[in-house]
Amino acid sequence: MKFSFYLAALLAALMASSCQAQETALVSAPELPVADLHAAASTLSGPGSGSMAAAPFVVSSLPVPRARAAGLTWPDWGLLSVASTLRVLDYTSTETCLSHPQIFQEELLPNALVHNKPGFAAYEGSTVVANYFAYRALARHHRAAVRAGQAIYDGLMGTAVSVNYYGIEKYLH
Repeated sequence: MKFSFYLAALLAALMASSCQAQETALVSAPELPVADLHAAASTLSGPGSGSMAAAPFVVSSLPVPRARAAGLTWPDWGLLSVASTLRVLDYTSTETCLSHPQIFQEELLPNALVHNKPGFAAYEGSTVVANYFAYRALARHHRAAVRAGQAIYDGLMGTAVSVNYYGIEKYLH
């Protein structure tokens, strides 16, 4: 019973505030000259009707918002594909390093994860998927900042993968 009372009060407050906002917008809206109203009424209501009741008028003082890009663009897809490729290269370099435990050791990830090949592959794949969804969600509002962050992430991942492959080349070949 209490919940329905609070819900009714909330709905009443929301309706009152939206009515107040609409009334404020209508009061502060610019007025059209009377001559323009009569000319529009005669063209919209038909000849000889003499009625302005059929003429719809919409007055808006709100600016028209600029259209945004609906989805990801080519630079966005490029940054995401670089990150995905680096994740695959990270997986392959880590697996190569783990095949030689006398030379290499994993320092960042838990051993239980990296020694479980399906689990490690699932971890790398879920990182790619999470990166995609986070990028897409943030790009709606902060596209430039997300691109900069993704470029930094790609650079750091590229450095880590380069260090892995440098070590593989240096010690195994």
